[in-house]
Amino acid sequence: MAVPTEVYDFYQGLKHLLTAEQLTVDLPPDHQSDVKANLPATENAALAYWAAASSLREQYRETVFFGFAGTEQKIAGTDLHAFFRKAAVKLETAVAAANNRENGLFDTYYTNLPVEYRLTGELSPDGLPYLEATAFSHHPLPLFLEGQVRALKILDNREAAQRLHENIARSPLYDQTLEMYRVNADLSSEPFTIGRARAFSPGWLENGSIWLHMEYKYLLALLQSGLIDEFYGAAQSTLIPYLNPEVYGRSILENSSFILSSVNQDQDNHGRGYIARLSGSTAEFLSIWAFLSFGAQPFRWEETKLCFAPQPFLRSDFFTVEPQEVKFQFNPTHSETLNIPANTYAYRFLGASLVVYHNPKRGDTFGPCRVNIQGFRLRTAEGKVIELEGNIVPSPLAEEIRAGMIPRIDVFFA
Repeated sequence: MAVPTEVYDFYQGLKHLLTAEQLTVDLPPDHQSDVKANLPATENAALAYWAAASSLREQYRETVFFGFAGTEQKIAGTDLHAFFRKAAVKLETAVAAANNRENGLFDTYYTNLPVEYRLTGELSPDGLPYLEATAFSHHPLPLFLEGQVRALKILDNREAAQRLHENIARSPLYDQTLEMYRVNADLSSEPFTIGRARAFSPGWLENGSIWLHMEYKYLLALLQSGLIDEFYGAAQSTLIPYLNPEVYGRSILENSSFILSSVNQDQDNHGRGYIARLSGSTAEFLSIWAFLSFGAQPFRWEETKLCFAPQPFLRSDFFTVEPQEVKFQFNPTHSETLNIPANTYAYRFLGASLVVYHNPKRGDTFGPCRVNIQGFRLRTAEGKVIELEGNIVPSPLAEEIRAGMIPRIDVFFA
């Protein structure tokens, strides 16, 4: 593949640095021990790599600040693959270094203070001497929930994710009183120079509160890691619709920026939501809803053809008990009042289709005793009804669903 010459030079410099570190490229599937074995032998090695890589990055940015020269160089696919393998091992090495706590959790942020330096001989525009740090004092900050969320996204098996979840429940990140997840552990021993989080009272805003956006990220990560039962266990005390409105202090149909945690001195307001928000937490909630309603990949390929194959993770009590009438807006000019029968779960899919799950046994749609999809009934825009057996809708109907051309899809579980 051809890339701008400036990108090629940057790539070559990084490739040389990664090769110089002599990181093992061909790792076995379970390579955590191998990664730890490739940690830099000394802090000086890590510092040398960081300094060289940072210089390359700064040189690249300076070179392309006003644009590219217009020339190109080619990189072979095999060379690029080898480069990415080395880069992956470098990143995995950093992850392994972050997982250095006895409690099995991951560091998220660090402070690195220079303790040794040398004069470069250069002066700044203000006449001040430039220094080059030659040694740092490396200090991990207290635990942050963000690091654990990131870790869940890259752990390669369900068992590792479950261990991490259990470790979090035993850590200061878990608020035992509220049964919620704090954004960070106690920062009181840290200097104010770490940032504004340190300036807030414990349990308030970004210092040890239940920061809803990050807590919802954690719930979504549980789902994506396959920890469905663990998600539902945590959801009972974390999702806003399940909270006690008298404790929450506002409508449980409204998100908050944060919830006052039990580490705050104001005991009367523990669990109260502050600052209405419709941003990050709402986006994460929609992702949770989508995952529960139709799975991570409702469309997939079957023998080179697109098919519609929803895989919901719905608990039995998510299905209706009694029939309900709802007004559904199929498009800007067409709406209907529809009867949604008992034992169903209905939702709008891709903004155009009404999907109704029929679950007469009222079983969970996940787990060893789950109910499974047995068939579909599709209604076209022209009113034609199409019956299908099995657990997928094949092409070309799947393509029509994706294009918003099928107004109603009934899915039958048994």
